[in-house]
Parts: sequence; C-alpha cells; structure tokens
Amino acid sequence: ATPTDEWHVVPSLMAASVAHEAGLRDINYGGNVPSDLLAAAAVEHRAKLVWLSITMPPRRGLRAELSRLASDLAAHGATLVIGGRHAPTACPAKHPNIHCVQSMGELTSFIRGMSK
Repeated sequence: ATPTDEWHVVPSLMAASVAHEAGLRDINYGGNVPSDLLAAAAVEHRAKLVWLSITMPPRRGLRAELSRLASDLAAHGATLVIGGRHAPTACPAKHPNIHCVQSMGELTSFIRGMSK
C-alpha cells in the first residue's frame, strides 16, 4: 500500500510479487490508504508483514503516523516494512517494529529471514 496522498502502485505490486514468491499470501490495497484502514485490514487478515511504499517526500506528521501504525501492528504480531524512494527519510528512528528497505532484494532477504 501507500500512505494517504500517495497514489502510485507499481512498487507495491513488485513487493506483492516478492512476497508471493516467498510463499506469503499477498493482498494489495493500492494507493492512498489511511493507516487506520491498513491496520484494521492487517488484523482482519492476520498479516505477518505489512508493506508501505513511500515515494514522495514525507508529509508533516507521517513519521508519527507510521510509529502508531507499527505499534498497532506489533500488538497483533505483524511487522511494518517500508520501502520506496523516500523510505530512509520517512522511517521513524529506532522503532522496533519497522524495517526499512531500499530495494526489492532487501525485501526478499527480509522475508526469507522471517521464515527461519
């Protein structure tokens, strides 16, 4: 998915392919997804991993929103993985339930590491 005000879908489609190849079930919610909706869907579908692509410069308040989302996901056993061009600047510092990746190769490695 992408956060509110981001409409791109290609990185999320790529991430879904990576997850599928690794044997995970993927559900792609597309672009412009409010974080509370994403959290509720993750709980409903018992997600282990939630992907968020951040391609635009982070808007004010996004880091705090991502921290809340990651905490909500952690309470249900899911990890937030953030990728995209602006992932490094959007990722909240030192949050234990957020993993930032800068390539699909890193995402692949992270997913493989989850299954060990």
